[in-house]
Amino acid sequence: MRGAEYDSSERDPPPKCHPGTRKKIVECIQFWFRNLLRTNRLLWLVGPAGVGKSAIMQTLAEIEVERSMISTLFFSATQRRSDPHKVIATLAYRIAVHYPPYHKFLRSALAADPKLMEKSIKTQFSAFFVRPFVKLKIYTGSSPLIILIDGLDECEGKDEQLLFLALISYFTKFYPEAPLLWVVASRPEEHITTFLARRRLKSCHDKEEVSIDSTEACEDMEHYLRLEFKKIRASDPVIRTLFPHWPPENEFLKLLIAAVGHFAYGTTVIRFISQGDPISRLQLILDLINTAISSSGASTLRPMAQLDVLYEHLVSQVELEDRPGAKEILSFLHTKFSSFSISPDQNMAFTCNWLGMAPNVAYSALRQLHSVLNVPPPDEAIDTCVKIYHKSFSDFLCDPNRSGHSGFWLGTEEDRKRSHVSHALRVFQGIPSYNTGEPRLLPHREIILSWLYSDMTRKWKEQDQRRMWYLASSIGRVGLSLAGFPPPQVAHAVRLMDPRFLSGSSLQLIFNMAGSLGKLLQEDGTLRLIPAGMLKPEMIKYGFYYELVRPLTPYLLRH
Repeated sequence: MRGAEYDSSERDPPPKCHPGTRKKIVECIQFWFRNLLRTNRLLWLVGPAGVGKSAIMQTLAEIEVERSMISTLFFSATQRRSDPHKVIATLAYRIAVHYPPYHKFLRSALAADPKLMEKSIKTQFSAFFVRPFVKLKIYTGSSPLIILIDGLDECEGKDEQLLFLALISYFTKFYPEAPLLWVVASRPEEHITTFLARRRLKSCHDKEEVSIDSTEACEDMEHYLRLEFKKIRASDPVIRTLFPHWPPENEFLKLLIAAVGHFAYGTTVIRFISQGDPISRLQLILDLINTAISSSGASTLRPMAQLDVLYEHLVSQVELEDRPGAKEILSFLHTKFSSFSISPDQNMAFTCNWLGMAPNVAYSALRQLHSVLNVPPPDEAIDTCVKIYHKSFSDFLCDPNRSGHSGFWLGTEEDRKRSHVSHALRVFQGIPSYNTGEPRLLPHREIILSWLYSDMTRKWKEQDQRRMWYLASSIGRVGLSLAGFPPPQVAHAVRLMDPRFLSGSSLQLIFNMAGSLGKLLQEDGTLRLIPAGMLKPEMIKYGFYYELVRPLTPYLLRH
């Protein structure tokens, strides 16, 4: 799974504990690693959104890599690191890179069964963990091999999440001598909590809870905020000279009370304050805190209410003319492209190309959202993605009850799917019509791109055109079964799609000679009825045929 390891450049800079914070919980888990009297080999690190679980897991990885053999996997739904079928391979790869005997075992296993990576998760788990570490006992290290899995609740599919928990739990229960220690971090989602509370599983794991209002959480947030305000004072000459004691203690304490336990809130506030006039921006934050308290009451304030008020303010600052572009980009980041059987590139340049958005329009649309988004500069946009700092912002955007009245609710997954079908049709509409009697072998070269390529990045242009063609073909194929799209546009797209993406139900729609799409394709010669005896090798080479009813009268779709 690309970008899922603790030291991947795609996660740079990764979330990690601020110096001096979360020391107790990190030390507690480190003690668990080395406690010879521990009774379980699975630790569940659990806590609500925004408390810093990923930062704790990142810090553990960076510390333990110097002491032990580790394998890590950091799920992220917003960065499309959520495919359950790539989990076992990702963990195995990391072990193989750093432990030669396992590398040798892996090569041998894949040589014996080349399709092993295509088999079920359960089969892969048995092949890559049970067989080498239990049956063959290939690990002879002096300390256990540590496996860290962060954000299990962001893995795609609740059934798959529970499957991983079941496999790990039963592995640790029935093979207690296996040299593996597992740490799995997640939110306390109901299905996960209920599953691990079962009598057979409750005794299979230890639990470390990251609470919001613990003494350590309060102390850590105070330490973090004081240090960050010290940095702001030092970097701002006006504050350093004229307001050396800013912020006043009463203002600091009000912010601390609102932020305590929620590092997602604290870090977002600090980024917001640092990106403008700090004094004015802190006052604005304090006003938002008062608004949240007055509207809900301090005693009934929801745990994420302060964060929601902050997010509402941030999205409200996006100019009216920039809002459509901002929502398009955010929608692209939140679409589950697995439903299209393809995973697109997410870099900023490709995002602009896919959305048909000029670079200046895209950067303008995101300029007010830098407190919640890490937006790459233009000179890094070819290979760097827009990243959401914290999943709580994604939760806000995808929940109509939280973001609906702000105008930034991204709609349902089905809404986003239809939007991307529209983009796929637009990509094909930009390619001019042609005489279908002549095969077009390289239609992707005529795809219009929005990004401006310099002399240094021009080599990426055709590659991005080809990626656009693949994505448009995959998504356009899904669009064939959706109502509401103009048949002429759909027919034009069919003529230009990569035929490898046309199969099954999409072919049945195309070859329905009585349907509107089939009629359009017949009228312009794209779809022709040819007796089987007249088929020539070159027809098969540049097209393909599909026998729908009568075996002697196949329909030929020209490409």
